[in-house]
Formats: sequence, C-alpha cells, structure tokens
Amino acid sequence: MSDFKKDRRSREERDEQRDRFWDLGSMLPQKKSVTPVPRTTPKIELPDIVVHSDPSEISTHSTQSLQLSFDTPVKIETGVEPLNREATDRPGTQFETVKRFIPPHTGEQFEPCIPPIKEYFPKNTMIHKVSLYAWTPRYSYYDRFAAVALTLYNKTLHTPCDPVDFFSYVPNYAQLSREQLSWYIYWRTRMHEGEYCDVSYSYILLYVYELLAVVKELGADTVRERMIAVWSAYRQKHNKLDKFMGDWICDLSLIYELPAPTLFKPLFEAVMQNCTLKEYYIPDRGNDYCAYADIIVKYCSSYDYTKSKFYKDSSADLYDKHIHKAIELVMQKFSDSGKLFSAIGLTDSHMKKDTFVGAVCTCEIKRKIEVDYCSFSGTNDLRHAVGDMVKCCENRLRAYLGIKSRFSAVPLHPDVRKAIDYYFDTELPGTGSKVQNKKQREEAVRESAYSHLYDVPKSEFSAEKAMSIELESWKTTELLTEAFEDDASEKEFLDASMPSSAISEEPLVLQTDAMSSSDTEQLALTDISDDLKEFLVYAYLNDGSAQREYAKRTGSLIDTVAERVNEFALEAIGDIVIEDNGDGIYTVIEDYRDTVRIMIKNYKPEMRMDND
Repeated sequence: MSDFKKDRRSREERDEQRDRFWDLGSMLPQKKSVTPVPRTTPKIELPDIVVHSDPSEISTHSTQSLQLSFDTPVKIETGVEPLNREATDRPGTQFETVKRFIPPHTGEQFEPCIPPIKEYFPKNTMIHKVSLYAWTPRYSYYDRFAAVALTLYNKTLHTPCDPVDFFSYVPNYAQLSREQLSWYIYWRTRMHEGEYCDVSYSYILLYVYELLAVVKELGADTVRERMIAVWSAYRQKHNKLDKFMGDWICDLSLIYELPAPTLFKPLFEAVMQNCTLKEYYIPDRGNDYCAYADIIVKYCSSYDYTKSKFYKDSSADLYDKHIHKAIELVMQKFSDSGKLFSAIGLTDSHMKKDTFVGAVCTCEIKRKIEVDYCSFSGTNDLRHAVGDMVKCCENRLRAYLGIKSRFSAVPLHPDVRKAIDYYFDTELPGTGSKVQNKKQREEAVRESAYSHLYDVPKSEFSAEKAMSIELESWKTTELLTEAFEDDASEKEFLDASMPSSAISEEPLVLQTDAMSSSDTEQLALTDISDDLKEFLVYAYLNDGSAQREYAKRTGSLIDTVAERVNEFALEAIGDIVIEDNGDGIYTVIEDYRDTVRIMIKNYKPEMRMDND
C-alpha cells in the first residue's frame, strides 16, 4: 500500500512539473508592491473676504483670520436679516456661494480677427463671394523644395534615357538618384512637346508639386493648363489623381481669379464625384437653366429615376426628356440670379477650407479661403427637394404610360407642384387622368390614324368639279332607285309566302367571344403559384399579422415575397398588383382589387372578405 502511495505522489509531482514548464508567468520578475500614500487636503490660512453692499459702510478694520479649505464660500455682507440664523455666524450677515459660470465656446471665438488679404465677387452664377486669407505657418522643408524647383523647372533633356522606377509618398528632388533625375527631366521635356510616356505615379506627383512652386514664374493659366493635361493623360492608369486634382485646380483658380475651365466629360464626371467645391465647375449659363437642370437631376437628387423598374428602353427617352424639361421650368420660376430655388426658401452655403491639402506648397502660394456659394451637393434640403420633384414628374409619366403604381405622399412645395402640373398638362395632356390606361391610349392612337385616311384633302373650290360630282351622284341615285324597286317587289312576295309565326319582333343579338380587360387580367393571374396566391389573399385583406406569419413560416422576408408576386404580375399583365402602404404591410392596388377578389374568391372559401 505504501508503494502505491509513493507511485501516485511521484506521478502527481511529475504532472505538476510539466504544468510549471508551460507557466510563462513564473519566468517574469516579480513586481514590487507599492503602498499608496494617503493624500490629505491642506489647510491654508486665508483672510475672511467681506463684501459690503453699501460702499459707505466700508471701514478700515482688520478681518479675523480663519482656517479655510478650498471650498470655503465667499462671505457677502448685505445687512439683511438671514432666513436661517443657524447658518450664519452673526445676525445681519448672509452667506452665499458665488457660482462662477464658464460659457460654452469654441476656439474660433478666441482667434484674432484677421482681415482677408483679398476679397472678390466672381462672375460665376454659383460662386457669389470669395475671401482669401494668408497662410501663416512656414515650413523650411517646403521652402527648400521650392528653391530647387526654381532652378530645375526650365531644364530640358532631349537625349533619350532609360526609364527608372521611383516611389515615394511625398516625392522630393532630394530623394532622386542621378538616373532618376535624368529620366524625370527627359519625361517632362517629352510631355511638354505633347508625348506622354509611361511613368511612375511618384513622378507625376513631383511634377504637380513643381508646377505649384513655380506658379508665379509660369503664370496661373499655364500651370492650370498643364495640370489638366497631365491629369487627363494619366488618370486612366493612376485613378488616384481623381481624388485631389479637381480640388487643387479649383484652389489655384480661386486664388488667381480664373474662370472655370472647360473639361471633357470624363474629367467633369470625376470632378462631380470627388471635388469638394463642385459648384465652381458648373459653367456660367446666365438665365439658361437647361444645363443646370441636367446637372441638378444627375448629381443633386436623392432619387435616381434611371434605377426605376419602369425606366426601360421603350420609356427611357420619355423619362429623360420630360423630367429634365420639367425641372428646368421649375428652376426658371423659382431661381434668382444663380441662386437656385431661392424663392422656396433655399439659401446660400458658406465654406471654409485650406487650399492644396496634401500638396508640397509654400506659404507664399497656400491660402485659407472662405466661399459663399449656391450649394447643390452639400445641402440635404436641396437634394431631397429635387428628389421629390423627380418623383412627382415620374408619377405623371407613369399615369401617361398606364402604370397604376405611384409614389405616395410626395412632400412638395405647392407652387412647385403647380409648375410641374402645368408643364405636363401642356406637354403631355391626359397624364393626370385616372381612367385612361395604356390600352385605351393605344386604341385612341389607332382610331386617329384610321380616321386620318378619310380626311377631306385641302384644295381650292372648283365649280366644274362640283358640277361633275353632282351629275355622278344623280346617276348613282337612278341606279339605286331601280335596284330598290326590284328588292321591294321581291320582299312583298316573300312576306306573302312566309307564315306570320316565323316573323319575330325581337332584335337580333350577335354573340361575340371578346373578353373584357379585367377578365383577361384575371385569367393571366390565375397561373400564379398557390403559395404566392396565399400571400395575395393576405394582401387583399390588408392583414399584416398574417403576412408576417406567412413570411416566418416560409423562411422569407415580406419584401421578398412581395417582389415575387409583383414580378409574376409584371410578366402576366405588365404592372404590379401590390404595394407597401408605408407601415411594412402590403395591400392590393385599388385598380386591381376587383380582379384579385374574383381570382382568389374560390381559393379559400372559408376566409371572409371583410373589406368588401
């Protein structure tokens, strides 16, 4: 028994030793325990502060010294009998704690008011005022770069040399080797001659920094022209240029009062997506709001109508034409001197920014600017207002196309809605009718085309032609009279030979196989699957709990099931049949309720149609 205990103890010691081998904490030095010293609040001998309410009562006497802590209240002697005598030392003296209030503030309130070094009002209808301020911080690194740039910017090299790769986050001349500097000067020379060789991204940054450093020597026009050229040539390979070149060109133009450049479409789209002050690049059109409307609808709308499921090949031209024209009309009525939609309460925006952010630029060129402008990209109010206008226009277009689905409760300014309604009533009459649908409109077009074939041709009156027409009509009358006389004698013979019982006074009713549009829609929707038909029943009953229970049972989202129903309806009848009522519950569109009611009436007879 003792041997068994020894073996067991040895095994436990061996296991414990193995566990200690992996205990890395035991190998670390032990920390010394430090006992914290208790901190005590010092007592300071301070004189009692007495404030008299009446200056005439002030007398020269020494105050009694007391032991006061830091939170001792200030004594204010008012001469008024205190409300609580126990809280005071002597009658006639009241103690109050003076609350020192520090008002909320920002750092800008304490900045010295520095006047701008330049202030002007550009002719651009979107930019109304520009103020330029000096850039006070000075860095020797930027000054040394500018000094080297002044010595190298006019150097040329026509002797071909091999390209040398170069990489730097902030490129500088001091980082270049002899071979890299030779290749840079050779590439820059060829580029100024119109040949853009393949080059590393860091060389392009170095070239842009160099242009900003020698803007006074080359002129702002030349520098901006070269910046646009190098950006346009290398943006496909180095797309990182799009993120800052638009801002730097805008900063340079505002500092030197240059008008907005004319950019090609790819550069203009890059500016609209990445530039901070997009409004600068909007061309000055005066009171011609056609170009403004195109830009506003494309880049300043909370709703993109081109992503609508009704924007198809057959209706795309109609959408593009009338939405832009309607917005243009609204801008003409509610804009004043470039202030877009100023008549409906939208005001200018104010921007403060540093120029040439991220560039190697000296303080002689770099500025702080403040701009007052009409913002169409930075204000949510304008974006939502334009989005609501586009939705209102699409509602009118859907009515014209016979689409029964609509945007519900579009919050729009009443005067703006009247202007849009006026445009569509003039350009597309009948778009507001709820009765007219696509089939009726196509039938009306066919009837007008058919009746056009029988219109009387326009020609001058001729007496000879009229006489010949009259003679021909008399001849036709004689022939018809003779024919009717023969038919009358034959009719008398038949009437005499036929029995009276065979003659019926009832009108003849022709039987046709034509079906109404609602019957056609009902027949087309009958092929819907049973699971979707069940959801359609719940949508007809407007039963939200049943819809949620159905989605939970099938493991799908309510929106997903509704999309499946509408996709089937689009293929069957060309329109959706259910829509969200705003609370996440789907209901059948009013125009299709009768069709759906007849279709699902025999599906589940135990369910009562409470809405009927």
